[in-house]
Amino acid sequence: MDNLKATFAQQGYLSFRQVFCPQEITLLLAGIDRARSRLHQLSRGRMFFYDNLFQKNDDLQAFISQPKILDLLTPIAGPDLFVRWDQLVVKEPGGVEFPWHQDNSYNDLIEPHFQLWIALTPMTPENGGLWVQPGSHRSGLLPHIQVDKHMVCTTQPGTPVFIQAEPGDVVLFSSYLLHHTAPNRTQQSRWAYVVEYMSQDQLDPYLRAPYFIASRQGLPAPQFTHFYRGRLKLRNHVNYLVPRMQRVLRRTKKLWHRFVHL
Repeated sequence: MDNLKATFAQQGYLSFRQVFCPQEITLLLAGIDRARSRLHQLSRGRMFFYDNLFQKNDDLQAFISQPKILDLLTPIAGPDLFVRWDQLVVKEPGGVEFPWHQDNSYNDLIEPHFQLWIALTPMTPENGGLWVQPGSHRSGLLPHIQVDKHMVCTTQPGTPVFIQAEPGDVVLFSSYLLHHTAPNRTQQSRWAYVVEYMSQDQLDPYLRAPYFIASRQGLPAPQFTHFYRGRLKLRNHVNYLVPRMQRVLRRTKKLWHRFVHL
């Protein structure tokens, strides 16, 4: 396990093969299908996002807090975790590229968190699978510009790596890892389920209660709560005073820009 921690620290990601069997993927797809409803605003060009599926779905809550997932996560992310977000990503034939980016450029979080990608269909270079830039998570937040509703990193990857995956394979990577997905040039859809985990010592100041606890002391503890350790730490809130002010100023500037162009 120490080798995995060292690899993650160096590369920023880990890939696990055949974590889930076909029957487990079938059940997961059924739970996702029952839960998905509204499209996320990032959806465009035959690329669709459905978020916060776990919020009202007991089957998904049990799935994302099961021992099989925690055994992969807790050696890297720590024993006490909560889930801040999840999403189904569907890239239909003709689905467009998702530009190179780091996830912290979207959510304005200071701390790195952990992305767990579960392949629901094959991921290939032709159907818009996942590319990463190993080691880029160690550079902190790189410069990004906003293009439409997407954040686009202005630093070009040097030696990107494609992660080939089959249904049931899992990719775990840092939210600071530079990554993107290419267009889908095939006639088959590409599906992935993504869950974002954070340590209970950290804070997401933009997330509203209740918070979904996935694990305590490395063991499943699926439940919603209005408080957790990171939420109660004054230092965490102090660290976000400036980022929250900057976030408000950016939004105010956008609203003013829209108003003067009416």
